Amino acid sequence: MSHVDRLRAEKFKLERRLKEIDALVLEYEALERKMQRILYSEAQNVDDVAADSSIVAPQERNVQSRTHTRARSEDVVRFEKFALRLLAEAVGPVDRNFVLARARDEGIPVGGDNEANTVSARLSRMEGVTSKRGVGYWLQGREAEFFPSEPVASSYDHSPSAKGKSDLSDIL
Repeated sequence: MSHVDRLRAEKFKLERRLKEIDALVLEYEALERKMQRILYSEAQNVDDVAADSSIVAPQERNVQSRTHTRARSEDVVRFEKFALRLLAEAVGPVDRNFVLARARDEGIPVGGDNEANTVSARLSRMEGVTSKRGVGYWLQGREAEFFPSEPVASSYDHSPSAKGKSDLSDIL
């Protein structure tokens, strides 16, 4: 079996494993959506009860604030999933304004006083996302794809054969 055949066989195995992983991801996302619906409906019930009562007990106020936080954290999770998908599809590094514009296009709330800064902060905290100031954001592991290494030509030849090439007799 040639080296190329071994690489093709390995590629086939990896593609098959990726399909299995994709199926698992879809299954987990479906479970997550189901849990979010359950949690959201419970949160709605707590909010409805609190809104109907004229006096809200301290425990219920605490529950209300947690549900508000949960809603914001769901927005963050939604943004992170969107950002990972966007960065996976990108053909190069993307800047925060591009991510923000696409999030707005898809109706994904970003929040914050300065949404562009919020996008930067969220992307910077995300696992698996890399950035470089003035270049943009990309998924870790795609550096070689976006920044192919080019040999740097030196203007000075350091080889041993280059030494002694100049002959002083030319000058004298």
